[in-house]
Amino acid sequence: VTLPIDCVTTAIQTDDKNRGAFVLMGNILSEKGIGGFYKGIQAYTVLCLKPAIQYTVYEQVKKIVLVSRRAQSQGRVIVDESLSAAEAFFLGMFARVVATMLTYPYLRAKVMLQ
Repeated sequence: VTLPIDCVTTAIQTDDKNRGAFVLMGNILSEKGIGGFYKGIQAYTVLCLKPAIQYTVYEQVKKIVLVSRRAQSQGRVIVDESLSAAEAFFLGMFARVVATMLTYPYLRAKVMLQ
């Protein structure tokens, strides 16, 4: 649904003649047909996985941190089995970096195809 809008946005950003959105939409439609609005859809579908990658990395690393915390306690009672705010922040930042690094080539490909 948003790929045609993204395609027009990319065209606006790369247009050196400052033509309007409707003129650029007309150009895309006349030059490439309706399929011109869906250039890069393969890369776009892969980009939809970014939140899933981020969530998976976050949850897996969180699990490792909590297991290692339990192992370090060596039988003592652990009062809090959750992450602190700072730990959650840095873990989320790490997960976001990993997801971005994995999907950036597809983002670049999508822009180049448009």
